[in-house]
Amino acid sequence: YQGTYMYTTPDASSFETMLARVGDTVISYESDRYKEQRLIAFSNWPTTDPFDYPTEVKNFFRKIAKVDVEHIKTTDQFISGQFASYHVYPYYPDYLNYMGNPQEYTDSSGETNTYYAYLKTLVNHHSIPVVISEYGVPSARGMAQRDHNTARNQGRMSEHDQGEAIVKCYQDIMDAGCAGSVIFTWQDEWFKRTWNTMHSVDLTKT
Repeated sequence: YQGTYMYTTPDASSFETMLARVGDTVISYESDRYKEQRLIAFSNWPTTDPFDYPTEVKNFFRKIAKVDVEHIKTTDQFISGQFASYHVYPYYPDYLNYMGNPQEYTDSSGETNTYYAYLKTLVNHHSIPVVISEYGVPSARGMAQRDHNTARNQGRMSEHDQGEAIVKCYQDIMDAGCAGSVIFTWQDEWFKRTWNTMHSVDLTKT
């Protein structure tokens, strides 16, 4: 695809080509109507990251698709710029914990930290800035996923532990060389429900 503001490389998949067309359309509309341009990115996360994994890991996590924004480029007419956007949590899916020896993946303090190692892998892959547009840990009563290395689990954490875990995640993100990050989420999500809130939530009403 060759657009005014975005184009694809010969390695682009059909889906990546579609993203480029959509991005080019959005940039064109904003440029023509408002005479302005803003940064652009396509949200991604580990289950559709651009990497290949051993068959066992792919089957366990159902890792069946790849999206690589390195196959989507911008022309000189797009001044604002493009960045890679990923939602990355420390507890799922932790591919590196199932590949080789997890102790090989260490952070700046020498501790086993597959979260940091994965972030570093993303940064090293891309030629554009990488922003972690979602990260965080919940303080829910139950635990849905466990981070085996740093104990930043999905749930069963006090608010104090939650705060410390978020700070440590942020430090990993910065140490890995990411361009920025967004905590998810600042408050409870009204649209989600569980056993102790289901009785008072009606998703058919806005």
